[in-house]
Amino acid sequence: MTRRQGIYLLIFYLGLVYGCENDGGRKIKLASKQGSQNGNAQTVSTVLQVGTDEQTSLTILNFENRTDNKNLNWLERGLADMLVAKLSQSVYFNLVSMNHLNDELRQLGKTVDDLDQPAVARKISKRIENVLTGSLTEDNEGIQIEAVLHDLKTGRILRRESVRGPDLESILLMVDELSERLRTNLRGELVAARDKRLKLTEMTQSVEAFQCYSKALEYLDQFLYNEADSCLSKAIELDDTFAAAYLRLAQIKYRLGKSKVAASYLKEARRFSDALSEPDQIMLRLYEAQQEGDIEKIVTALEDFMKFEPEDIDARMQMAGHLKRMCRYDEALEAYETILELDPERKTAYNRLGYLYAERGDFSTGLEYIDKYQQFAADEPNPYDSRGEVLMMAGRFDEAIEQFNIALSKRADFTNSAKRLREAYSETDNLAKALEYSDRAIQGASSKLSEALGHVERAKVLWRFGKIKKAAKTLQKAQQIFPSQVNSVLVGRDMFVAAGNRQAAQKLQRQYLNWFKKTKLDSELDNELLHAMLKFCVQSDLPPEDLLPIVEKITATETRPMQRQFYDIYLALLHLRAGNYKVAEKYCQSQNEIFLQLLTRFPPAPRVEPWKFSIEATQLQPSEENPDYSYFDKLVTVAQQAERKDVEVMARFLRAQYHAKNDRTDDLIIEYNFTGAPLEDDWFVIGPFENRSGFHRQFPPEQAIDLKATYGSGSRTLAWQNIDDGAYDGYVDLKETFQPSSWAVGYGVIYINSPDKRTVQLRIATDEACKMWLNDKLVWQVYRKWPVPIDNDIIPVVLHPGDNKLLIKVTNSLKDWGFYFRVTDEKGNGFPDIKFVPADKKVPA
Repeated sequence: MTRRQGIYLLIFYLGLVYGCENDGGRKIKLASKQGSQNGNAQTVSTVLQVGTDEQTSLTILNFENRTDNKNLNWLERGLADMLVAKLSQSVYFNLVSMNHLNDELRQLGKTVDDLDQPAVARKISKRIENVLTGSLTEDNEGIQIEAVLHDLKTGRILRRESVRGPDLESILLMVDELSERLRTNLRGELVAARDKRLKLTEMTQSVEAFQCYSKALEYLDQFLYNEADSCLSKAIELDDTFAAAYLRLAQIKYRLGKSKVAASYLKEARRFSDALSEPDQIMLRLYEAQQEGDIEKIVTALEDFMKFEPEDIDARMQMAGHLKRMCRYDEALEAYETILELDPERKTAYNRLGYLYAERGDFSTGLEYIDKYQQFAADEPNPYDSRGEVLMMAGRFDEAIEQFNIALSKRADFTNSAKRLREAYSETDNLAKALEYSDRAIQGASSKLSEALGHVERAKVLWRFGKIKKAAKTLQKAQQIFPSQVNSVLVGRDMFVAAGNRQAAQKLQRQYLNWFKKTKLDSELDNELLHAMLKFCVQSDLPPEDLLPIVEKITATETRPMQRQFYDIYLALLHLRAGNYKVAEKYCQSQNEIFLQLLTRFPPAPRVEPWKFSIEATQLQPSEENPDYSYFDKLVTVAQQAERKDVEVMARFLRAQYHAKNDRTDDLIIEYNFTGAPLEDDWFVIGPFENRSGFHRQFPPEQAIDLKATYGSGSRTLAWQNIDDGAYDGYVDLKETFQPSSWAVGYGVIYINSPDKRTVQLRIATDEACKMWLNDKLVWQVYRKWPVPIDNDIIPVVLHPGDNKLLIKVTNSLKDWGFYFRVTDEKGNGFPDIKFVPADKKVPA
């Protein structure tokens, strides 16, 4: 049955539809021609001998109603949907939707009517080997369904089958029999367990319910969600055990943003899941995993789904996206390349590959893929917007601005490019242009929420350029437009704190907290509001005692297991902040094993949940006479078992932090030596320089390193100092070292001593943009305004014998600011004979 996208891009088309027929020639439009009434006729006897590792691709077209009864017209589509439901259960059939066939034909400038042309059919057969057509007839003895299987490449009829029944009520049994006949000659199907094949009468015994269901699928193909919703609701009224109808209703509700209602339909689909085909059961698992936020289960479900639909491009696109989110970059690259092998004109795959290479620092390859994307969509704005964004990541702002303007010339209301231009002009110190494009982005907002967030971004621009009063008024406007969004509160809080007005910051947070306390929590409450409030609770600097009741209130409404686990972690963290160590320990102990598994599923970005909480919890935990390392030891073991070097490194940093807390310096150094990271206090740092065009502006440390020199920045005098961020966790925390940390630029310097000339990898993860010089040569630069996981950027370099100077520059807009740095071999292991030398210990050459 047709699978449509929910809110999480679950688009799974499986069979749709157009009518046709043929005699012995190539005519596909057989429905209007003559057809055999011999149900046992078979033009080719050795049909579809598919190997155990092979599939035959098949599109099922609409059947033709040849009766005089117009009330049976629904079966033209309905019979196709029934056969899709049956044949989709076979791993030997790769069902390709009629929509996909239409796309293939459209690229040739053709339609389904042109399939009778040999040249067209041969081209289509490279992707779709067979089509199934059929007809419905009626006489004094009852109803007959005939199905004809065509080979597009040769034009032959491979198989012709027909079944009879006394009346319409027997139609479901008739299709069951017909599909079994069609599957009989498939190698492998003969030994398949027949009892695992769901019968149509097991899906529903109501023909009328299936009629409503089929009509809903037709509406879904036209993106008419409300009409489909109505038909599916009617189907459930007729048969309240119709699991497939519940599943499709859940998809629609997700698509419409009604996640709570969708969850209730998923529960009903699960309740009657024995009446779901195996592909639909996988789909149910997929939605449940998506609801839980369990990326690993999502990927597993997608892998299972693709056993049935290996050429489902949308499923593969989703799989590739999730692999990227899990930082399985090589697998994501392979997944996108496979998509392009299956569909060389899938333009969005070129776009995603362009971003993926760029995010890994390979900007030239990224731009090559974006160029290919442009070739397929030269008249669309997005390829130029994408090219502009990749150029921005490479630090090529002027070229990026040119591309964004081309995108807007293609479509004046393309707000993505307006947003990018707002940022690009901010980075090039052009306030007037930045505000102009801020206003364009706001004007093009598609919702009240996006309009409010546009005002928040405008306020950031004003703050960056020192316009604090105007920024405050803009934030007030954002809050009035959409009171539940929390960004204006957190940005305003940071702005007032940076300006030295803590009283205003506290007032702003109190107002938001009081507003939320008056909000009624019920089953229909928007999840976005819950997430906004949880974000506020963990990022607010209000007393944790004031925030704990809010998180407890939200937790009480949560029924999803994984989300409930996260909420327990929030509670544990707030109790730690409040000094309630015993209470926090209770929460942690109840989730320890689960949390260990969760950490291996998420990219180890230390300033992003759940790693951020692990780091802070370790910092807050009191020292002990007999410290318990079992949790950290288990995390290292779990990471090794999962073959996640990145997670193992983070686990070792957490363990090192715990060593530092318990004065076990020797053990701490062992952990750092293994990771290939210098101790934090080996770094000399200086900042904060003002971040006005800070990425490209050359501040004094880029000219020369003089540890005794001081420099002016605004009203401040800056000097080099040892890092002192209060923790040994591998992370050089510039925010804890420098204030103000908003709209700031900082530098760090260290020397890497190598016993010989050696090729190594410099592995870094910065929050945010970064430049890095080795022995005064620029070896890396990337512009970004978001945190990345540890080891995100890997730069191969050659160290000279002796001391090698390493200078790193990191810019910041808001919130966290800092970096990880490691020197490793190709496997990510540190070198035992490479040492780090603080700049003040460097012996002059």
